Parts: sequence; C-alpha cells; structure tokens
Amino acid sequence: MLQRSKTPKSDILGISASLLCVLHCLSLPVLASAGNAYLYSGFGQRHGLDYLFILFGFSAVFFSSRKSSNLPIKLGLWLVISIFSLSILLHDSWPGMIYVSTVASLGLIVLHYFHWIRNRAALVCLAIVSGMLFTACGPRQNENEKLQNEVIAIHDEVMPLMGQLKSVQESLLERARELAQADSTTHTETIAALKETAGDLEEAYNSMFVWMRQFEMDREGQNEDEVKQYLLEQKVKIEEVNAGIKRALERARTLNE
Repeated sequence: MLQRSKTPKSDILGISASLLCVLHCLSLPVLASAGNAYLYSGFGQRHGLDYLFILFGFSAVFFSSRKSSNLPIKLGLWLVISIFSLSILLHDSWPGMIYVSTVASLGLIVLHYFHWIRNRAALVCLAIVSGMLFTACGPRQNENEKLQNEVIAIHDEVMPLMGQLKSVQESLLERARELAQADSTTHTETIAALKETAGDLEEAYNSMFVWMRQFEMDREGQNEDEVKQYLLEQKVKIEEVNAGIKRALERARTLNE
C-alpha cells in the first residue's frame, strides 16, 4: 500500500530546488568556457542563486523532517543539506566543490523522493532520472578520454625511434667526415646534405622531449570543454613531432641509398 508523506509540498520544493541546482552546477562549466566575461559580470548573481538554493534547501528539509516518523530519512536529509550548503559556500575556494554540491543535490532528490512516495515505483523513476543525468555527462568525458588516448598513441608510435634517430645521425656525420677527408671539393654537396639531414634528425629528437616536458596529464580545475581544447592543441603538436621524426628518417634513408 502506498504511504504518502504528510508534507508533500516541502518535498516537492526540495526536489525542485535540488534539480535546479544540479542543472545550475552542470551549466557552469559550459558558461565558464564562454570566457571570463561571464565569470566577472555574473559574479554577484551566481552567489545570489547559491544562497537561494541553500535557503530553499534548508526550508524544504525543515518542513519535511519536522513531522517525519522515518528517522533514517530525517537524519539523511539534515546530513546531506549540511554537506550541500558547505560545498556551495566553498565553490570559490575549491573548484572541485561544484561536484560535491551536484552529488549532494542528487542525494537530496533521492531522500525527498522516498520521503514523499515510498514504494518501488519511486526507485524505478529515480533510476531513470539518474541514468539520464549521468548519460548526459558521460559522452563528453568518454570523448576526452578517447582524445587523450589518441594523443598518447601518436606519441607511442615514434617514441621507440629515438635511439634510431641518434644512431642514424652519428652515422651521417661520420660519413660526412670521411668524405671531407677523402676529397671535400668533390663531395661538397653530399657533405652539406649529410650535415643538414643530421641537423634535421637532431631537431626531430629534441622536439619529442620538448613536447613531453610541456604535456600535462593532470588537468585539475579544468572543465570538460577546456580539457577538450587542450587535448586538441596537444594532438596537433604531437602530430607535427611525429611527422618530423618520420620525415627526417626518410630523408636519411634516401641519402644512404
């Protein structure tokens, strides 16, 4: 038999406010990626919304738990609203708190929902809503993971060639020295080509380590759009390094034929 709470209005308020907060938190990275203009021009308004979410959240929890006979749900509501409020107030101090407040909002939705309608149908609906929310966030994250794997794969393709670059370079320089000792006048063009190619090999070798030193695996504090942009830029850079290494080795092979 369905058992409805005596305070459905407060639960509806809690669910609505929490859902709006989830949408607000998920939209911030998108709005922030539009540029600093939003961050500065909307600073006061954003804090006003934060305080409004806290006010609505506490009001909903107070009225929902006041006459509730379910002690676990009552304690859960107060615990989660406390975590939610603290994370909201610490948004500016630690960017990661936006994820804490999002999870806490989902927790409030769960608790208010079960407080309002305590049956199996509620669990099914909640699972559907949660699945939709996490599915919406999943593709972008998977897209960035795929993009990072592509960057690493381009690097891994030519990294084993580093030793070959140095050995071929030494071989070309040694050949240039031998030709210079034998008859530098006759082999002027060949010697110049050997030295130039050896220089290309050195440049290709160094470019790999320059790229590796500037590539950051830890991108804490960046939203998904910023991560994507960073990885796209890094993909272009490592593709240039990859192509330069192959080009230098191919030119060296042609000279040795």
